[in-house]
Amino acid sequence: MTVSVEKTFAVNNPGSPWLIGNARLVSFSGLLLGAHLAHAALILLWAGSFTLVEITQLEPGIPLGEQNLSLLPHLALLGWGIGDGGIVVDTYPYLVVGALHLVSSAVLAAGGLFHILRGPDKLETSQTTRKFAYDWNDDNQLTLILGHHLLFLGAGALGLYLKATRWGGLYDGNLHTVRVIDNPTFDPIRIFGYLVGQTPNGFSGLGLAAANNLEDIVGGHIWVAIILFIGGIWHIITPGMLPVFKRIVRVEGEALLSYSLGGVAFMAFLSTVYVSANTAAYPVDLFEANRSASVFIQFVLGTVALAGHIWHAYRVRSGVGLKADPAAVGPNFVVDPATVPKVKKTKAKPAVESDNGSESAAKDKAADKSPKGKAADAKKADAKAKPEKAEPAAKAKPADKPSEGEDKAAATKADVSSEAKPKTKDSSEAKSKETAAAEAEDEVKDEAKDKDGAAGEDAAASAGSEKDDAADSKS
Repeated sequence: MTVSVEKTFAVNNPGSPWLIGNARLVSFSGLLLGAHLAHAALILLWAGSFTLVEITQLEPGIPLGEQNLSLLPHLALLGWGIGDGGIVVDTYPYLVVGALHLVSSAVLAAGGLFHILRGPDKLETSQTTRKFAYDWNDDNQLTLILGHHLLFLGAGALGLYLKATRWGGLYDGNLHTVRVIDNPTFDPIRIFGYLVGQTPNGFSGLGLAAANNLEDIVGGHIWVAIILFIGGIWHIITPGMLPVFKRIVRVEGEALLSYSLGGVAFMAFLSTVYVSANTAAYPVDLFEANRSASVFIQFVLGTVALAGHIWHAYRVRSGVGLKADPAAVGPNFVVDPATVPKVKKTKAKPAVESDNGSESAAKDKAADKSPKGKAADAKKADAKAKPEKAEPAAKAKPADKPSEGEDKAAATKADVSSEAKPKTKDSSEAKSKETAAAEAEDEVKDEAKDKDGAAGEDAAASAGSEKDDAADSKS
C-alpha cells in the first residue's frame, strides 16, 4: 500500500521543500531523531553491503593497490587481514565487519521507522522520552547534548590511538608491513605546527596533510581526543556559557544545519588533499597509485556540502530560516485507499451489515416505545389474559355434569334466542363489545368464586326451562 503525508513538516512555507532537508523538522524532536537514525542506517547499509561485495571481487596474491577497491583498503590500513606488501592473508575480519554493519543498519532502520511512524512527533510530549527532549531556548539541555557529542567523537579518536599503540598496530606504507606504533608524537609544537604549514622538513602548503609518518598521525589523534574530551566536559558542566556564544553565532535549527554542512565541506576538502598527496595515511600498497577518481569524488562532495552551508546560512541571515515553533503540528500519515488490498475491504463488509442490523433493531425498539406500540402491546396482553382467566371456569363445570334434560333445555333456549335475534331492535345490536366483554368477565368471576351457587342457579334455570316447555306444549 502507499503511505502519503497529508500535512507538511515545515513550520512555514519554505518555497523549495526538497532543499530544506531536515530543517523542516526543527519543531519535531522525535521526527528529527528518526531521520538521523534512518540516515545512519543508510550509511551502514552501504558500507556493509559493499564490503561483502568487494570480498567477492578480491583476488588473492595481488596487492590491494592493484585491485581498484574502495573499502577493503581502509580495513587493511587498520592492520586487519593484511600481510607484507599489501597482500590480503585473511578475509574473515572483513566478513565480520561487513556483517556487523548490516546488522547495525537493520537495528537503526527499525529505530528510525519507529520514531517516524509510531513514536511521538515531539519527545517532550511522552513520559518515557521526555528526558531525551530538547528545547532551542533551553541552554542546559543544548549544551548537555553538545557535550555528549564531543565525548563520543573523542572516544573515536582515542580508539584509533589505542588500535595503533595497543591493539595490533597499523599498516605502515613506508615499511610495507603492519607494526605497532610504540612512540607516537606528543610534542604539541610539532603537532599543532601542521595547522600553519610548519613541518620537520620546513614549510608546506599541505597543512595537516603534510604529516608523512604514522607517529605524527597517531600523536595528532591523541591530541584530538584530549581536546574533544575537555570540550565535552566543559560544555556539560558550564551551560551558562551558551548565551555568550548566542551573541556571536545563531543557535537555531537551520543555523546548526548550516554549521554542520560547513564542517562536512571542510573535512571533504581536507580529505581531497590527504588522498592526493599523503602516502602515510593512504599508502600505495593499499590504494591505487592513480587516485584522480577518488580525489574528484571527494571534491564534488565537498562542493555540494559547501553550497548547502552557504544556502542555509543565507536563509538564516535573511530572516527566512526555519525556526522551532512549539505550536507546530506534525505530519499525518494517510494510507491511499486505492492501494489497500481487496481482502481487507471484504472483511470490513460484515461489520457494516451488523451495524445496519443494530440500527434497524434500535428503530424497532423505538417504535415499540411509541403510543401505537404501547396500545398494541396492551391488546396483546388482554388477549392472553382472557383465556387464562376463563380456564378455571371451564375446568369447574365438568365437576357437576348436567343431565340430559338440562342439555335439551339449553338447546331449546338457544333455538329460541336464535329465532328472536332478527326481531330485536337496532339499539340492542349497537351495544358495545366492551360492555359485553365486561359482563362476561363478571359472570366468569362469579362462577369461579362460588361453584355451589353456580350449580344451584343452573338447576333452577333448568327447572324453569322445563316449566316453560310444558306450558308451550299445552298451548
